[in-house]
Amino acid sequence: ANKRTFKDAIGVHQTLAECQLSKNNSSPEKRRSIRRPAERAAVVIYGDRHEHTRATLLDITASGARMRLSVTRQLPDSVYVIDLAEQKAYHCALAHRRGGDSGVRFVGKYALASLPPSLHFLNAIWMEYART
Repeated sequence: ANKRTFKDAIGVHQTLAECQLSKNNSSPEKRRSIRRPAERAAVVIYGDRHEHTRATLLDITASGARMRLSVTRQLPDSVYVIDLAEQKAYHCALAHRRGGDSGVRFVGKYALASLPPSLHFLNAIWMEYART
């Protein structure tokens, strides 16, 4: 009564994330969480917190996102991203640049309604873009 499946017999076990195929090639994805399409407006803050530009969040996971800037910019290794629709801010480390897209890894996540005092500058930037 001990039934083994074919997969058990040959030792094939994969997680859902390992089985997902990348859009650009047929190799399994390396990310640990599921990528969800976003297509949402965002703002990227960089430099000494005074430079910012519009962006589009193309897709998002629990640990990072892929985005496209509205203008061509060379981003530094550390940026803040405001998701305008979700009213969240992320402190991000730049993971990759591919063509016009940039991938970021989330270092910190914050609700805009309850930012720590050191990040209150993000509220002013959020309000500027939320009105337009």
